[in-house]
Amino acid sequence: MLSLLSLTTYAQNDNGQLVVEGKTWTIFHYPLSKEYQYTYRMQLKGDTTINEITYKKLYKGNTYTGALREEGEKVYYRENNCNEVCLYDFGLNVGDSFLDSRSSGNWTVISKENKEYFGQERTTLVLSYNNESGITWIRGIGSLSSPDCNIVQAGNYDNLVISTVNNDTIYKDPTMYNIITNITQTQMSEGNAAMYDISGRK
Repeated sequence: MLSLLSLTTYAQNDNGQLVVEGKTWTIFHYPLSKEYQYTYRMQLKGDTTINEITYKKLYKGNTYTGALREEGEKVYYRENNCNEVCLYDFGLNVGDSFLDSRSSGNWTVISKENKEYFGQERTTLVLSYNNESGITWIRGIGSLSSPDCNIVQAGNYDNLVISTVNNDTIYKDPTMYNIITNITQTQMSEGNAAMYDISGRK
């Protein structure tokens, strides 16, 4: 009964959408030098209207970084005062390619399937960049790097650890989660904007 209630609550909170009030991503930044490793949190909180279009505001800690909106199978992102870009398109199929809006390279979808994450099936795409390294998009969750990043970059050491909607877990990377177990649950609590290194130092 409790499990069913939990799934019902979750379904009401998410419905497979990425742009949902209260959605939170806990991300581990892990360059090789341990002194620069830390976790940080991104969250959708509140609305803003730009050019008569409504967006959800995206925060990194307490810092506003941009705004997201969702339309059908596409998610659009407006970083601060920059032009809007299509960040995700879950309507793409295997073999589809597109030119990335921030670079001169091509993305190609190499696989598309439905996978289950915490009781809900989600469209999952794997894409390659110029026929090399790949990334994964999960509908309702985003990139496994950070929600506003679908681009492979040199020096991008971010890895999504856990994503929640109003305290309901919708994604967790058990490997990364185990790596940061020395960071206490208090430090990772909702609304805490502080950053911590791998040793738990604030």
